[in-house]
Amino acid sequence: MFEIGEKVRFLDEVGQAIIIEFIDSKTARVEDEWGLKYSYPISKLVPANRDHVVEKPKVIAPQVVQPKPVAKPIVKGPKVEQLPELALAFVSTKNEKPETGDLDLVFVNNSNYHLLINVAAKENEEWFSLFHGEILPNSDELVQSLRRQDVGSVGNLNVDVVFFGTTGYENRKPVSCALKIKATRFVKTGNYLLYEGIENPAISVVIENEKVTVAPASRPSRTFKEFQKPMLPTLEEEVDLHLETILGMDPSDMPDHEKFLTQMHHFEQRLNHALTHKYIQITFIHGVGTGRLKEAIRKELTEYNLSFEDGAFHKYGVGATVVNLIG
Repeated sequence: MFEIGEKVRFLDEVGQAIIIEFIDSKTARVEDEWGLKYSYPISKLVPANRDHVVEKPKVIAPQVVQPKPVAKPIVKGPKVEQLPELALAFVSTKNEKPETGDLDLVFVNNSNYHLLINVAAKENEEWFSLFHGEILPNSDELVQSLRRQDVGSVGNLNVDVVFFGTTGYENRKPVSCALKIKATRFVKTGNYLLYEGIENPAISVVIENEKVTVAPASRPSRTFKEFQKPMLPTLEEEVDLHLETILGMDPSDMPDHEKFLTQMHHFEQRLNHALTHKYIQITFIHGVGTGRLKEAIRKELTEYNLSFEDGAFHKYGVGATVVNLIG
């Protein structure tokens, strides 16, 4: 049973809220992370701080004496990968459904060297250091904790590494590499793997000097037919961000700032849903207005490294943005 003041998560959508009152036995009034208050079915809420899996009781089968011993097949657990010598690991905070959790960005040093490193992120054409300092041999260091919706802020990274030791050691050249990471990588379940020394599933990126490859002078001719490309999914959605559509009423007495937060909250929920369910396209109808909502939407899409364009003029005028989710 829930209590007033308890933090809960939404069962069918992303986000958290706090219960502020019970309207009746089936409905609670909640306040979400944006400060918005609204009614919500109790059956669609789950505790945020009591997330556990109830173990099923073990059923012990009676022993059967066999005339000859039969070798039992070896049951293998999940495959555990080995991280490279130097890597950045995006570790999910959730062991199950890692694509729905927040992320811890960790630098892994599997070498026998001490390291001096600098991890920098690019924002608005300027570079900012996320972490700089020494990392001991065969250890790891937390660079930054990220909310899942903020992974776009680390889409462009630059990593510099210097090797040294406290006693005699073989000299190694420094490593410097630039990384471009798409936000869509973090919403696909198959991208997360189990790694030795890391508790939860993670996505790893190797840290090494960039390699220059030379393309062949000419492409050899093929004597066989090209394989037909598999058909892409056809999931699309059109989302109307007008408040009358979101709330089902005209919010004439709502403050402008709260109106804006409501629209952005609905935009982020539908975008995350589209990414998680592998949509190929989603259209947001934001209207014209002051242009503030359109500008905020496009800024966030840019941070996610998602391509977008104006909607068809004959249908939406200049009041819609089409997001292409298959790059």
